[in-house]
Amino acid sequence: MKYPEFLKEKGTIGLVAPSFGIYGTPYRDKYDMAIKKFEELGYTMKPVEHVFDFIHSANISTKELEEFYVSDDNDLLISVAGGELMVEIQGLLNHDTLKNAKPKWFMGYSDNTNFCFPLTTICDVASIYGINITDFGAYRWDDAIMDTYALLKGEKLKFYAYSKCQRVDMKYEKPLASYNYDTDTKWINALGGESVDIRGRIIGGCLDCLDTICGTPYDNMRAFCEKYKDDGILFYFEACDLSPMGVRRTLWKLKECEWFNHIKGFIIGRANNPEPAFDYTHTDIAVDMLKEYNVPIITEFDTGHVPPMIPIINGAIAHVISNSNEQSIEYELK
Repeated sequence: MKYPEFLKEKGTIGLVAPSFGIYGTPYRDKYDMAIKKFEELGYTMKPVEHVFDFIHSANISTKELEEFYVSDDNDLLISVAGGELMVEIQGLLNHDTLKNAKPKWFMGYSDNTNFCFPLTTICDVASIYGINITDFGAYRWDDAIMDTYALLKGEKLKFYAYSKCQRVDMKYEKPLASYNYDTDTKWINALGGESVDIRGRIIGGCLDCLDTICGTPYDNMRAFCEKYKDDGILFYFEACDLSPMGVRRTLWKLKECEWFNHIKGFIIGRANNPEPAFDYTHTDIAVDMLKEYNVPIITEFDTGHVPPMIPIINGAIAHVISNSNEQSIEYELK
């Protein structure tokens, strides 16, 4: 696994828009504030040309993404937004170009799974499933934002569970406010037991996107599992639009395509669409579909569309502890 260099003091951050661009309120407000915050810290912010195009062609998205990835004019890349159509870049990406380039951190979540996941599973380059640039667009960076900033600088590799999450998003009413922490939260050891302690090479992303990638020519998951079988695989996912039954269908597909070979455990983020279906919750479905592997399943993990989120280093060795005294994840870059 290849690990990029972390962000240096007064470095340059490339801002890419491989999915949607920045469009309208509150996204432009948050984008502008994020730029201001980073510039005040001494960084240069370098956006792609079409950063303000809400939807642009996959050809433009791919060209700008690849050019910024191989460029010496920026030190790492952060996506400006998620979206809906990023899967269309898959057939246009030149994976040989990415493999042969100097490794560079790319961070984003949601639709950005379409670059994070293949960058790690096909190109063997670690990536960060973490917040987009607009999440930095607040007057005050809370502990969760500071955690991600510390990771980008390489100053922090161990993270602890947060005690509250945001279920009601206030960004339209208060675009530049910090997250609205309105709900208590904690990780759940879904198969029971007081303590979970697992270690393995971590990979995953947004399940809505993984469902689309699975079974295509850009699905290298079986080979990835085989290459790192001695480490074992920690698979994580979170769902954006999928209902519990949608999650069930997708997990069935991933199982049939042997994505869970050499599995050590499953880590499941808070569902963005938490409503039960026929009295089945997302957790019910996940446990029912994954319990046959006889490995730990942790749900309500801090990742995905219900902030805050712990940044996840795709491709790293992750050590996850979940008990009454500690809930944490720590990365080893090896």
